[in-house]
Amino acid sequence: MPGGGPESEDNDWKETLIREVNEEASVEIKDVTPSGYIETISLNNLSHPRIGVGIRAVARLKKINSQKIDPTTGTISKRKFIKTSEFLDYCRWSKNGEAQFKIALKTLRTLK
Repeated sequence: MPGGGPESEDNDWKETLIREVNEEASVEIKDVTPSGYIETISLNNLSHPRIGVGIRAVARLKKINSQKIDPTTGTISKRKFIKTSEFLDYCRWSKNGEAQFKIALKTLRTLK
């Protein structure tokens, strides 16, 4: 799943998401709609924990492009298109993640 953070050319979180998905999965998305967020705390350095926010969103697939090199990693990411019913088989997010996924599915249904 694509992820990352804002860059100087991004005006908001939606532009960041659209760019990251294009860079990492070589697909274009549209109708980006938030479905929630999760606050994260990295405990790698206990004296200076890093706090962040992960935005959860759903979108429609606009166009599948030929895969290209991700400018951040210098590699071509593996991509696999799956049915929503298979998602939790690939992303084992525990009960919290399962709840987030259910909310995302509910949000996705509003796009149809």
